[in-house]
Order: sequence, then C-alpha cells, then structure tokens
Amino acid sequence: MEGRISCKAIASTIWELDPAIHPNHIARSKILQRIGNGAQYDISTITDWIAELDPQKDYRKPGRPPKANYSIKFEMVPQSKK
Repeated sequence: MEGRISCKAIASTIWELDPAIHPNHIARSKILQRIGNGAQYDISTITDWIAELDPQKDYRKPGRPPKANYSIKFEMVPQSKK
C-alpha cells in the first residue's frame, strides 16, 4: 500500500511540472523506481495506479507512447528490466 501512495504522489508532482509526460514513462522513471519504491512492482502495476491521475488521460491514444521532448529531463530504466 505504501508503494502505491508514494508512486501516486511522485507521479502527481511530475505531472505538475509537465502534464505531457506519458504514464509509462513516469512508471519507468528512475525517480519513481528508486524513491517511490517502484522497483518492487511491475511497470504495468504502477501505470495502472497512476493512470487515474494523468491530466491528459482523456486525450491519449491507446498503444505505444510517442517519442516526446518533455520540459523536464529524467532518466528511465530500460524497458526490458521489468
């Protein structure tokens, strides 16, 4: 339960800085993986937790997220890791 709360708090903060960031990219971000204890969970689980907070959830298309240049820079764990 604590993991979900911290992941949602971090995602919410990141989206305040840049609402265009895709939920999958936030779920794979090193900040969420390390500080939010996201490394304990599958990426799909984290994405499900934070999807309801996504400020653009009504406008995103299903499928692979497009390559994007976000206004903040953060590192992501490789997709094959989890």
